[in-house]
Amino acid sequence: MDDTESCDKYNMLVELNDWASVRSGAHGLKKIVTDPAKLASFATAAHYQLLHSVALLVATRAAPENKLAAGLFTAGMTMFSGSIYALVLDPARFRFLGPVTPLGGLCLIGGWAALAF
Repeated sequence: MDDTESCDKYNMLVELNDWASVRSGAHGLKKIVTDPAKLASFATAAHYQLLHSVALLVATRAAPENKLAAGLFTAGMTMFSGSIYALVLDPARFRFLGPVTPLGGLCLIGGWAALAF
């Protein structure tokens, strides 16, 4: 896969993540979840997903050859934000995802580190 195809693939991921984070942030969650702490967690997940989808867009434009950073950002957004969304919506069903959240955070940190080198 050349850099153009890779960039197109990551651009599609960026668009999907942007859509998902905006959709999650705008979702009428207050009708489903009433706990303010859970709402704050959901908002944090949406914020991190949006922030890192922009970072993924910049990373794929500025350094298209840096597949490690792009992969870590993608994995990190999926694991970090996705696990928080699931845990807020149905904590009993998705309890097993609790340890995934910090692993996603490590991937996000790794993505930033991979950009530096």
